[in-house]
Amino acid sequence: MKKGVYLTPFFRIKMFYNHINANLSLLFLKISLFLLGFTAFLPQLSSSLFNNYFCSFLILTIGLSHGSLDNLKGIKLLKYFKLKNVSIFYVIYIVLSLLSILFWINYPVISLLFLLILGSYHFGKEDLEFIEINKNIFKNLLFLLKGLIAVSAPLLFNFNETINIFILLSNEHNYLITIFNYLNENNYITLLVLLSFITTVYLPKDLKTKFLIYVEFSSILILNYIFTPFIAFTIYFCFLHSLRHIIGLNKNLLNYKLDTNRSYNIYKLLINFYKYALKLTAISSLIFILGFYTINNNQSLDSSIYKIIFPGLAALTIPHILLEYLYESFID
Repeated sequence: MKKGVYLTPFFRIKMFYNHINANLSLLFLKISLFLLGFTAFLPQLSSSLFNNYFCSFLILTIGLSHGSLDNLKGIKLLKYFKLKNVSIFYVIYIVLSLLSILFWINYPVISLLFLLILGSYHFGKEDLEFIEINKNIFKNLLFLLKGLIAVSAPLLFNFNETINIFILLSNEHNYLITIFNYLNENNYITLLVLLSFITTVYLPKDLKTKFLIYVEFSSILILNYIFTPFIAFTIYFCFLHSLRHIIGLNKNLLNYKLDTNRSYNIYKLLINFYKYALKLTAISSLIFILGFYTINNNQSLDSSIYKIIFPGLAALTIPHILLEYLYESFID
């Protein structure tokens, strides 16, 4: 900062969080490059360490936790609407989750398609949390296109394995799989990746931010090149998407007071976050584990993991995104 320039505490804190967010983008690239080298030189050790069980642990501890403060947002919304009974929030949240699970059981193909579209939109929007974007009437479509890299990258590099997961989740080889086969045979998946890249570069206003977003995009491609779809998704979901949301919660919800004369890193923000989020994270993880043991008797271990993790994430994503929308509309 130039000598003699005074910044208000608000802008100093904003700059600190933007700096931490930029460090997260670079950290994600370093993780991706390290894993690229690790898998190249120690392939056997890599395959034994990075497996579906380890990924499930990461999702249950880091991935799920980034929604563990939804109750605090819900309480603020209830106060806004002058509702005093906190149980209203919990009942609505749980009912929406249960309805999502029931819908998945009865309509798995539609549920999977809905998850892919809604998840892509959510990733595209939330990963721009600290970024000033170009105004555009089609911004919601651009968010979707940006987030599609989370779906199109595994299809590009590991098409057959990704399709096998989709078949497992939708219980059959159906018209959705036929559509993906058509897209792959006609190189439309490559086109989706390119569209996601163009959108990624277009959305941020300044060049520095465009570079950081490009770094994240490249890192996602690297991960999908070296790992299976589930492992690549887990690393992205936990170490970029979830960590960024946790940083944002420290700033916007927990109002974590930064001393701008000291250095702060992501680790310190994580400690502060888990002071509040540990209880609900543990409860959510326990529910997932119980669900896993419930269906594991009739399924292979990997199949059980997929059939619990993805429908479970869908069940939490719907009330989570709805809450985010209402919170941004009435509170932010």
